[in-house]
Amino acid sequence: AIASQIADEIFCETPIVLNELVNRSKPSGSANAAINKLMLLMLKNAGKEDLGFESDVFPPEKGIYLSCLTSKGWHLKTAEGYTFPYEWDNKAQVTQTKMFKLWQSGVAVIKNSDSLITIDELYKHWMSPPFGLTSGLCRLYGLALLKSLEVQVAFYDKDSTNNLIFIPELDEVFVNKLH
Repeated sequence: AIASQIADEIFCETPIVLNELVNRSKPSGSANAAINKLMLLMLKNAGKEDLGFESDVFPPEKGIYLSCLTSKGWHLKTAEGYTFPYEWDNKAQVTQTKMFKLWQSGVAVIKNSDSLITIDELYKHWMSPPFGLTSGLCRLYGLALLKSLEVQVAFYDKDSTNNLIFIPELDEVFVNKLH
């Protein structure tokens, strides 16, 4: 009981995510396969309702999407269509306060830096107090954050000679490196 109270105080902004496939430090092989499929759908079908999942089919990646993204305010319908929103609406800010704070903190880490931010730095920020995310969730929310900022920030990667190169848009190669 005391340990739980201390953890609650230290990780006071940890969002509640009820999905045992991804809410772990090391997701299983089958969970990773579902996460990878979902991340590719996030990349390719961001503008589609439910990322294009058929309504009568429920693969593991759809369960992850429903429990971790759409129900938490990360993917929703706006006046422009379905998207990973750059601005969260008032309802999502109120009903998903901790998720909104997680998103805000990710935006702040990226926008307030005087230098390039690596995905590992973002993950370390989110895994530390007050959030305490697991690495499985960092991958999903990292990509959702990057999708929401896609027109606001520039993306870079290292080429085969270890030089930084500009990435004009998020693609499958980039997404596969978000582990």
